[in-house]
Amino acid sequence: ARFTNAAERDQAQAQERRMPYLHFMDQALEKFVRNDHKGCLEDLRIVLDRYPDDVNALFYAGLCCYNLGLNDRAERLLDRAAKHTYQVFNEEADWYHALALDRLGRKDEARSAMVRIMQAKGFYAAHAAATIARQ
Repeated sequence: ARFTNAAERDQAQAQERRMPYLHFMDQALEKFVRNDHKGCLEDLRIVLDRYPDDVNALFYAGLCCYNLGLNDRAERLLDRAAKHTYQVFNEEADWYHALALDRLGRKDEARSAMVRIMQAKGFYAAHAAATIARQ
């Protein structure tokens, strides 16, 4: 309704500024660093709408959901990030996925994940062992 004809609309769209992916992700992650998890999640949802398998967006959106107490969404996103073909966040995503399972009351699944993390002897192994010991 803003344009009188298709040519005018096409010209306006050609002039529309598009934010490059990396710049957009940098802005979203700056919000994450500032603990603006809601703002970061809003930005990452835009990325995930366009790139639903983006491992960066999956992981950080999962962390935002976890930090915001959106545990069902956190569990799903972090599970996808942990199992992603590009295994750049698999260890971190696996850890936070286990924590999300625990928050959801899925204690057996959480414990199994913690045992697997502990046995892998990675960065989160000691955290997993301490969590198991507290249970």
